[in-house]
Amino acid sequence: MYLLWLMWCFMLTAPAVPVALLCRNCGHEIVEGSTLTNEKSVKALRSYNMTILGRNQLVQVFENAVPEKFDVITASAAELKLAGKSYRADTWWPNYEWTVCVCPSCGFHLGWYFQSDVDMLTWVPTQEHFLKYDGKIPLTNPTECGTLIETLPRD
Repeated sequence: MYLLWLMWCFMLTAPAVPVALLCRNCGHEIVEGSTLTNEKSVKALRSYNMTILGRNQLVQVFENAVPEKFDVITASAAELKLAGKSYRADTWWPNYEWTVCVCPSCGFHLGWYFQSDVDMLTWVPTQEHFLKYDGKIPLTNPTECGTLIETLPRD
């Protein structure tokens, strides 16, 4: 599951129809509207609904340890690159690890990737440093980001 920071995304539109969220820094396409989800967290400070890419989207407000607040949305897939290692501390979803995600084109921080620390992966992500994955063979390097359809056991 991807958590995208709304402040750093903007909408790509075709004639009157929004089709994707783009990196505000470089314009790289990050998320298609069909991949937006409404994954609610009990750790959200508050939430509200907003029309994003033609969908009624849940927006949640979270605070990190700094403390900084973030208005974020969730998506099942995103064209992002994982940056650094995964952390269990200060997670916004219990039993999930988080990893910072950056734009694969310019390296700008756009959100976080959450994966279960129990079952391994339940994810679908990015392009350029992104592998289109069909679920038939296990990913060997999750930092390349792929599209995983099933949950895989940890080694």
